[in-house]
Amino acid sequence: MEVSENNSLNCTQKDNAKKESISFNQGNTQKSARTAKMPNSAFNVPPGFCSDCGSILPISKQGPIVCYACKRQWGPEVLGDMAITYTIHMNSTNTYQTAKDSNDSEDEAEGPVIDRRCPQCQNDKMSYATLQLRSADEGQTVFYTCTKCKYKETENS
Repeated sequence: MEVSENNSLNCTQKDNAKKESISFNQGNTQKSARTAKMPNSAFNVPPGFCSDCGSILPISKQGPIVCYACKRQWGPEVLGDMAITYTIHMNSTNTYQTAKDSNDSEDEAEGPVIDRRCPQCQNDKMSYATLQLRSADEGQTVFYTCTKCKYKETENS
């Protein structure tokens, strides 16, 4: 008889604990519209966050919202009254053409211009650019470009 009394006592205690937790959860859901405790959740979070693990929830185009961290699935009500809007701004083709024209004159130089004679056309002006192509304990490689004929040469310094 003791076994059956203990079992019934344990079941009654569990039922009472469930009732207490359910009433506690219902009290918190009615507490605030901005931070609500979802049923069967761990803590209060604002809309858009998983109330099991606290992670931000990804926006889903279709189907349920699935938390990346704990993999729990949520319905759209977890986002509350949030609305997602976006605007696509298109650049005019005139702006692009103007920027391209202004860059054409800069591309001719390909870097700072110095006094250096081109071995091909004997022009006195060349532009240069430097890159670290070899290991860090060795010097840079300097690329020279003639501003007139676009002849390129390199120098390891």
